[in-house]
Amino acid sequence: LASLLQFGPTILKDLPERAPHLTDAEQSSKRRDKDRTHLISFYGNDCEMCEYMVPYIRRVEKECGCKIRRFETWSHPEHEKLRQICDSRAGCGGVPFFYNKETRRWICGATTYDNLKRWASGKPCAPFLPPPTSFKAQEVPREPGGPFKMINDLKERGKEAMEERQRLAEEKRELEAGKR
Repeated sequence: LASLLQFGPTILKDLPERAPHLTDAEQSSKRRDKDRTHLISFYGNDCEMCEYMVPYIRRVEKECGCKIRRFETWSHPEHEKLRQICDSRAGCGGVPFFYNKETRRWICGATTYDNLKRWASGKPCAPFLPPPTSFKAQEVPREPGGPFKMINDLKERGKEAMEERQRLAEEKRELEAGKR
């Protein structure tokens, strides 16, 4: 576990066995440095909330120029033990779970993009801040288009039809009241 927490040597695919200008020790050190990060994400395969967070993790990595190391906990007991160590203060107990080793800040569960970015940047973040409504609806298009336009058009037509029915029902009542 200590090697996982310190991000010791890892198996890196598609790397040359050895760069010609580096010794074995230098090459090994370079690989460890490349994988070192203070940002850790724990996830589970087929976890909807975890999958929801992947685009935000990638976007934060790109915009902040950082690396978030991901550990799958459901199939790897050693990763689950590491999550439990990082989660000892938080008490989250599940995934997704984000831990910043430098600030010791954490986020339990799916969250907003802005909250994740604050966490990765070392700024104060909310440990329990779920996305606005559902996992799929965090980013709403600014202008309705495509299926949203169709839905809005249907709503508008339905509203107009209801108003017409109400108007006709009132006219009918007035006519019946006038006949009496």
